[in-house]
Amino acid sequence: VQATLSCAPHKQESGTSVSGDTTVKSASQRGSIYDISPTFVNQDDQKIAWQSLKGKIRVMSMIFTHCQATCPIIIQQIKEVEQLIPASGQDRVGYTLISFDSKRDTVAQLKAEYDLLQLNPRWQLLHGVPEDIRTIASLFDVKFKEWPDGNFSHSNVILVIDERGHIVLRQEGVENKSKEIASKIQSLL
Repeated sequence: VQATLSCAPHKQESGTSVSGDTTVKSASQRGSIYDISPTFVNQDDQKIAWQSLKGKIRVMSMIFTHCQATCPIIIQQIKEVEQLIPASGQDRVGYTLISFDSKRDTVAQLKAEYDLLQLNPRWQLLHGVPEDIRTIASLFDVKFKEWPDGNFSHSNVILVIDERGHIVLRQEGVENKSKEIASKIQSLL
């Protein structure tokens, strides 16, 4: 099963992870993802303390803006999830994309992508120093590798995080599961 796909059309890296969705059985037994303290910068050049994301249901994924393959699919799927959330719950849900690409995904690049995708204030595109990116990737069990040409091979993962910071759903792969993800979010509202 293909676990990581290169966003460069000429390279692929295979892995052993199983594609599909995983509902975390006992989120209360796991620590909060907010138990760590990295700081990121968003598309508006604002410093974002990781712990400040706590308090909302979050849909999170790791991407990079120069991706020509799977990242646009992931983003589109998350946008579909957002459309499936009832208006009454919209303000309780945030959407956070964290870039692998510390070099090219500058504030200006993230802002250009944010504008191109016509995102709203519920969305944040974050970048940070490589050590913090690796920490989050490890926390999310996302594998990635930078190629000499600047592109990345990476796991394709969408996570739903509850208000306290517990991973309650982990969707791996690019199969569209927007309805299932939205259903999980609605169960938390």
